[in-house]
Amino acid sequence: MKPMEEDLINQKNIREKTGLPIRRFYSVKIKCLICLDDFVKDDEIFRTNCGDTFHKNCIQELIGNCLKERYQQLFCPSQGCKEKLSASLLPKLGFNYQQINIYFSAQLEELVLKHQNKFSCCPTLGCQNIFIINQKESPQFYCEFCDKKYCLRCKSDSHPQFTCEQFQQSKNKENNEREFKKLVENMNCKQCTNCGAWIFKEKGCNHMKCKCAYEFCYKCGRKYRHPDCKCPLFDRDNLPQP
Repeated sequence: MKPMEEDLINQKNIREKTGLPIRRFYSVKIKCLICLDDFVKDDEIFRTNCGDTFHKNCIQELIGNCLKERYQQLFCPSQGCKEKLSASLLPKLGFNYQQINIYFSAQLEELVLKHQNKFSCCPTLGCQNIFIINQKESPQFYCEFCDKKYCLRCKSDSHPQFTCEQFQQSKNKENNEREFKKLVENMNCKQCTNCGAWIFKEKGCNHMKCKCAYEFCYKCGRKYRHPDCKCPLFDRDNLPQP
């Protein structure tokens, strides 16, 4: 068989698989617009809703990566084509219900972000409840999906006894206290059991005298010379040098 005849037969097979007009195949060689390899007789070919043609495994891999990255819109990968791919193509490419649901969830998230005055989603991690906001109702919202309550106005946990400003201030205070506690624990600071002041010992013995005049053991926190305190006066690392 001559090369020209073989090329025409290959193009005819591709035309029958894709349904594209004959003239498009007899004029030029057709390439996959992702890997740029020529189509051959046994290739599994896939045509998108915009008419562009790809190797099926090429477009499967590309769309699969997009779904993993939670792309909110899928577009034809052909250079210069801005056509949005139809979601009806996903089952034809072998994607299952869970994968398709991820795509629709990403689209809903985009809708909520664009219209935050109309829609909201439950902030509970893993909850997929999306609902229409009713401005006339109370901002305190109860989610029937995850059984949690939160405030629509400031997107935080429900706080009926506080205004949003008061609640945010209390949250900031709690965060600051948490960070401070983490800091003093990392520095091995100890708190005076009499007045509550924090004390940091850089070196020296374990006998501490607070500014309130209370004396205590830095190691166990008991009152200095308490009968239950069995701690050494000096730690091994802080023994006085001769």
